[in-house]
Amino acid sequence: MAMNGNFFKLCNVMGPYRNLLSSRFILPSYQPVATLKHSLEERLGLSPKPKRPLSVYFTFMQQLRPMLRQKYPDLKSPEIVAMIAKEYKKMDPSQKSKLEEERKNLYKEYSKAMINYENSITDEQKELIKKAKRDEAEKKLKRMERKSRSQQLKSLGIPTRPPSAYSLFARAAAEKRGSMKIRDWQTNMLQKWKALSDEERQAYETEAAKSMKEFKESMRLWKERMKERGEDESLSLAKKLGSGKTGSKHCSE
Repeated sequence: MAMNGNFFKLCNVMGPYRNLLSSRFILPSYQPVATLKHSLEERLGLSPKPKRPLSVYFTFMQQLRPMLRQKYPDLKSPEIVAMIAKEYKKMDPSQKSKLEEERKNLYKEYSKAMINYENSITDEQKELIKKAKRDEAEKKLKRMERKSRSQQLKSLGIPTRPPSAYSLFARAAAEKRGSMKIRDWQTNMLQKWKALSDEERQAYETEAAKSMKEFKESMRLWKERMKERGEDESLSLAKKLGSGKTGSKHCSE
């Protein structure tokens, strides 16, 4: 019912938005380089690669989403995406055709910029970029493997290793992070942790020690259950996965 209510509320305001989009909605002018975040090339100290223009639909989504977010801050993302898709389908065919034509022109500019970019970098720089891409692909694969191990361990019902005293301290202050960058926040937390008095730190260490004791007991009971069920394979897998970075938080004692 909440979902339907949100749809009805949205329908009451989509009329003005539709008029706004039909009269003002335009594709952004082509930007030859990415500026929102550092690209792989920029991280290597090279000239940034031209940025591929967004499709008409994703540009439509980017422009409409902030309006809906502002009007209905409690609306969930899936509901917003569903409404955006619905409004996109309702767009006047002639207007959509015009936007698609504009996007084609932007893509032509992008293609020319890509040719100029490819001609501007040396073979050595191209090899450097390829190597960096391979390295990132390997890192991504390792992250996926760690995630897979974690999911396997979770399916076995293995107790999860509790957080350390420092982690408890950091979690307690997480709500105060605000817009601070994660690295800056982590550095700040570490400095604050080191500045705690012995008495203040003891409270977190006591809680962590209690959780660790409960974790070890849970692990003992889990292993007994596995042995009683004759699930030696599960115990073997747990031991194998436990040697990994992700698995260690489940199995190490």
